[in-house]
Amino acid sequence: MSDLLLQKHNHDDFNLNDEFGQLYKWYNKDPLCQTTSVSSTSTLSTLHAGLVFGDTSGGAVTSTLPAAAGNLGLTYTLKLDDDTNNWTIARAGTDTIDGATSKVLSVDNETITIRSDGVSKWRVIYSSIDYSEIGVYKPYGGTTAPSGYLLCDGSAVSRTKYSRLFAVIGEANGEGNGTTTFNLPLTDGKFIRGVAHGSANDPDRATRTAAATGGNTGDNVGSVQADAFKWHRHPVAPSTSATNDYLGGSNADYGLKAGGDGGSLTCVVGRTGGNETRPINLYSEFIIKY
Repeated sequence: MSDLLLQKHNHDDFNLNDEFGQLYKWYNKDPLCQTTSVSSTSTLSTLHAGLVFGDTSGGAVTSTLPAAAGNLGLTYTLKLDDDTNNWTIARAGTDTIDGATSKVLSVDNETITIRSDGVSKWRVIYSSIDYSEIGVYKPYGGTTAPSGYLLCDGSAVSRTKYSRLFAVIGEANGEGNGTTTFNLPLTDGKFIRGVAHGSANDPDRATRTAAATGGNTGDNVGSVQADAFKWHRHPVAPSTSATNDYLGGSNADYGLKAGGDGGSLTCVVGRTGGNETRPINLYSEFIIKY
C-alpha cells in the first residue's frame, strides 16, 4: 500500500482532496484524518475527519455534524462498531443529509461515507446498506438471522431500534404494544401470497383477517387466511331399477331414489387424503431486511 501511495504521490495529478488523497492522508496519519471512536452524544469537528467508529453499547448515540458551509469536501466515514442501540448522525442548523435531517445507523458494521458540498448539504457517497432491500422477505437456510435481518417470527420489536423497517411495513403485521413496538411478519407454516389488488384471483380477499392485534385485514399486505378448499360436488347417478330403488335395497341395481317422497338420505361417496391440501414443499425460514 505504501509503495502504491508513493507512486501516486509522485504524479503531477496527485490531489490530497480526492479519494486517493484522503487515503494517503489517513495512511500517513495526517492530523486532519485520524481514526476516532465516539460512545456518547457529541458534535463532530473537522478534527474527526476520516474514519469514525460509533459504539452504542452504553446507549443510543447522536453525533451532530459541523456546518457544511465553509467545509467543502470535508469527509467522514462512519462505522457502527456495536449495534446494541442506534447511532444517529444529525445535521447542524438547516443543513440536509441526503435531503433528510439525519441518518440512522442501526446494523452491526453498517458504514456510510458522507461529504460536505461546502454550502448546506451533506451527501452520502457510500453506504453498506441497500435501502431498497428494507422490508424484503427472503427464504433462508439457517436458523439464526444474519446481521441486518430479522426472522419472520411475529415478534414485537422496537419502533426506535428498527425505525427504517417500521417506516416501510408499519403495523401491517400487528401493532405490537401500540406505542413503542410493532410486529414482524409471522410466516410459520404459511405460503406467501400476492395481494389481490381487487382481482378475483382471491375471491375471499375481503374476509382476510389480521395476523395480530391491530394488523391489516382484507385486501392488504400482512392479512392472513385460514386453509380451505374450493366448493365442489360429487354427482351420484340414481338407480334405474323399477323396484326397490333405495340405497341398500335387495335388487342388484342399487341406487338413490330418483324422486319424490320427501324423504332424505345421507350418502358418503368415499373419503381419502390427509390433514390438509398442499403442494410438494420444502421448509425454510423467512427473514426480513431492516
